[in-house]
Amino acid sequence: MQKSVTVLHAAFEAQEVAARRAGDVEAEQAWAAHRLAVEAAIWAGNNASLDYLTAHAGYTRVGKHGGTAGRWEDAHDWTVASFFQHDSRNRDPHLHIHNAILNRVQGPDGKWRTIDWEVAKREKAACGAVGERVMFGRLVATLGLQVAMRPDGISREIMGVDQAVMDLFSTRTHDITAKTAALAQAHEARFGRPPNALQLDRLKRQATLATRPGKEHTGETAQERSDRWDHMVRDVEEGLRAELAGGLAAVAW
Repeated sequence: MQKSVTVLHAAFEAQEVAARRAGDVEAEQAWAAHRLAVEAAIWAGNNASLDYLTAHAGYTRVGKHGGTAGRWEDAHDWTVASFFQHDSRNRDPHLHIHNAILNRVQGPDGKWRTIDWEVAKREKAACGAVGERVMFGRLVATLGLQVAMRPDGISREIMGVDQAVMDLFSTRTHDITAKTAALAQAHEARFGRPPNALQLDRLKRQATLATRPGKEHTGETAQERSDRWDHMVRDVEEGLRAELAGGLAAVAW
């Protein structure tokens, strides 16, 4: 999930919590509506991704492949359980949805077989692009926001979200980047040349696993989580989150 979307959601949630504590029911409901609009956009993007994937990669293998009897059959009716998550393993704001897909699908003959994941792998990039486009389209339509391509050209971000806040809430990226650089230096020292693009990708995957902390189940409430993130932001600039939320809400209203 793009960090600007997560920061926007966290900003709306922080204002919702502040209004609730102040007893301002009208403001609380307004901020809650904005927060829920962000969540609805994320769900819309996720569902569009799943629809694309099941339509373009919903196949199962029948018969013995490698000979002449093997074939593919349509199997587009997947069983999926989706779970909305709010933070990363570093407990940074990181909205995302986990989709647990049952690796069994019913074919046209009524039999249940495994999904052909080789087809799904080929559609992964397109699936992500569809979800991103739908999510941002919903955010623009419901909240009146503007989005723009990032300087790296990889994805889009919401305009007006401070880069300092996005960097502050990207500790996993910082950890992975630092570990990848260390692995790349070790590779160059051993082989006398820097890693190529493929090797660098493998090193990044290795760094991701090496720096991944275990999952925590601390039972932190939404208010406690919002307070912790708010204190982090205030260490960068006093009141930045409130200003961010107010500015974006002014555009949305």
